[in-house]
Amino acid sequence: MWDQYEVNGVFDEMFAEPGVPRAHYAPVSRRLTKLTPAALERRRRMADVSFRNQGITFTVYGDTRGVEKPSPSTRSRASSPPTNGKSSSAGSSSASPR
Repeated sequence: MWDQYEVNGVFDEMFAEPGVPRAHYAPVSRRLTKLTPAALERRRRMADVSFRNQGITFTVYGDTRGVEKPSPSTRSRASSPPTNGKSSSAGSSSASPR
């Protein structure tokens, strides 16, 4: 699963180096590796729906599939498609200060 994942020189919270998870992420890495692609995709879709229902989205201008997108942080790095360099801005939450 992680053989195609690249950090590209930025700090990675999960991996200390390519293919080597940090100690506290090792159980997560093992668990994700055991999931089938279909199971991983199902969980990604469930997370997308949950975030969308909670109003946690961001905007991608010029995307013909629609503007509001679930936060990319809800997706597993291994299952996320690479970005295409389009600009985005942070979405807003429906929560308001008291």
